[in-house]
Amino acid sequence: METKSSKYEINVNGSLFDWDLDDATFRFENDDVVVFWVNTAFKTLLDSIEEISGEESAKLVLETAGYRTGKIVSKFYLESNKEKEDIINHLPNIYLTGLGKNRHCFLLSRRKESHCTC
Repeated sequence: METKSSKYEINVNGSLFDWDLDDATFRFENDDVVVFWVNTAFKTLLDSIEEISGEESAKLVLETAGYRTGKIVSKFYLESNKEKEDIINHLPNIYLTGLGKNRHCFLLSRRKESHCTC
């Protein structure tokens, strides 16, 4: 009798995704992630934050969360032991669906920053 695998792995343009149905895990680059409907569920979450806390407070929450998320992503890639140039070249692929297509990225080695512009 043939057993069907419940583990799936795909490399999408250099980004690794793993889905294990037995363990109920979905991972991106070996870290747990969540699949979220952007136009419905995520919009409802953001609208609820604004409705409960008010527009100005919601903006502050989102700005703070964005900053903190950037710090987490930076730490993740810093600890990945990949070359800085490889990371910079890979970032536009990662953020393609969420932020739109980035055409130019450059690294400021002295300030340890990267910037991507359209």
